[in-house]
Amino acid sequence: MLKGGFTILRVTGREIQCESLNEECIYSLMIPFHPAITIFIDGIVALGMVRLHGGERVDVHFADRIPQRKLSDTVLDEGNAVQIMTNYIPGIRYFLKEQQGDDITLCYASETIFPKVYDREEVIEYLLVQNYQGEIDQNALSQLCSKKHNASAIVLRTIVYNMPMQDQVVFIGPSTESTWLGQNGMHVKKGQKLLAKLQTASPRVKRTCYGEELVLPPEGLYFFLGVGIVKDGEIIRSARQGRLLIGQHYIDVVSQKVIQGDLAPPEGDLVFPGDVIVEGSVQPGCHLEVMGRVVVRGNVKDAVILADQGIEVEGEVIESSLQAGPLYKVYRLAESLLEEILTGLYQMRDHVRRLQGDIPRKDHVSRLVLIRHARLVKDLNRLYQLRETGLLHKKTYREVMHFIESTWLYHEKFSMNTIEQSLYILQNFQLSLRYFRDIEVASIQIGACMTSIVQASGDIIVTKGHAVSSSLESLHDLTVHGAIKGGFVTVGHAVIADEIGTTSGIETSIRILEDQGFVQATKRHPHTLIEVGSCRTYHVSGK
Repeated sequence: MLKGGFTILRVTGREIQCESLNEECIYSLMIPFHPAITIFIDGIVALGMVRLHGGERVDVHFADRIPQRKLSDTVLDEGNAVQIMTNYIPGIRYFLKEQQGDDITLCYASETIFPKVYDREEVIEYLLVQNYQGEIDQNALSQLCSKKHNASAIVLRTIVYNMPMQDQVVFIGPSTESTWLGQNGMHVKKGQKLLAKLQTASPRVKRTCYGEELVLPPEGLYFFLGVGIVKDGEIIRSARQGRLLIGQHYIDVVSQKVIQGDLAPPEGDLVFPGDVIVEGSVQPGCHLEVMGRVVVRGNVKDAVILADQGIEVEGEVIESSLQAGPLYKVYRLAESLLEEILTGLYQMRDHVRRLQGDIPRKDHVSRLVLIRHARLVKDLNRLYQLRETGLLHKKTYREVMHFIESTWLYHEKFSMNTIEQSLYILQNFQLSLRYFRDIEVASIQIGACMTSIVQASGDIIVTKGHAVSSSLESLHDLTVHGAIKGGFVTVGHAVIADEIGTTSGIETSIRILEDQGFVQATKRHPHTLIEVGSCRTYHVSGK
């Protein structure tokens, strides 16, 4: 029995490879051997892998959130594949083709399968896909459904539970089963032409595109909208209000919520899966969490805004907290912990050099260093859960954990060689961690800010005012078309401002994480502390 929310069975040679991605569903299926069969069962995160031979049975159970259903054993004919959606997960691709009463019939199969496993109000969606060289239209779809084709044909059948009819998600994919769903999908880049009619938002958006027309690439890709197939070069225009999103394996249009006037409690306690546009100001006490972008036409005062894809405030941000980018805090925490661990290791290395030998026993090691080590191990495990985002390379993670666990937790002695190896691995890990900056980039643009906290995985731009006594943190650049007066600034690469510091004696602290970073300002006042990489300086004359 396999336990998996998303189980991919793919025939390779004379084996069927099964990749289990969740632990939440159950399904019984008899699989014959055929090189064109691919079976998909829905889910999210890969946890393990097993191998099956043709004719073996796969048992999978539905999740608790869906009424328990036992599906009859099924034998699929050659050239077929079936996709079974057991959980509603935003961002999954859905297609509508036909519905036959209470039964679902699979083309090519010798018998009707899954009889009476769904309610009438639930949606059954089909899509047929084939590596077809000529023009594909509705008639061609019907013909493909009515007769067998060669082994390169794929028949994709989807059963969707509790899915509203109006929620259609358009999915882009190539015409061969090896790269059809998800893991090997083509990445559509900005500048290509394609507009989609979609509704469901996805939390895994990698890129955004604001209303451009994108053209399908010519490498045998098709674009599916409901039951329609669009040829290369055709343009589909969005039929609803929303923002086009380009993901790694899909194209989506996120829904938008427009709030006329000011946003105030209790309506201001808002969680939304798309974009939120506030035509007025955000009043004190509001708390917004959105998966898209937040746009505020007025001011933000004494409020909290969390947005995965960016924040724009045309007015001032006063005594508020803004955060853009879903993994920003995790990244900053990991980076901070790594710096602490490296500092502790340097101290240990100096201690060993003074002793001119090994540290006698573990109980003589600085307790503070061991505490730091325990925190790092805990945070590395948290990062391991996020490795699919590109935040952590598996090889680097294994190396780090091997050295830390084997040399720090279980060994009685700590040698100079062990410390040097740990330093080398952790320094490489610190470099690889910074690749995160190019994975999840969400910027913040505000008019001005005062006594606020502004954190972004992308750039921070202050367009028309000052940043006064605020904490500004960006993994990329900070640009202020005014002055930075007091407060703390931490950026990845560069700080650009008209003026830095004050004449009142209040200290302004600026830290650049990269050694190649820089600070550019027309005027710099005294009491300004600037750190670039490992270098620290006080006020220098402006450029």
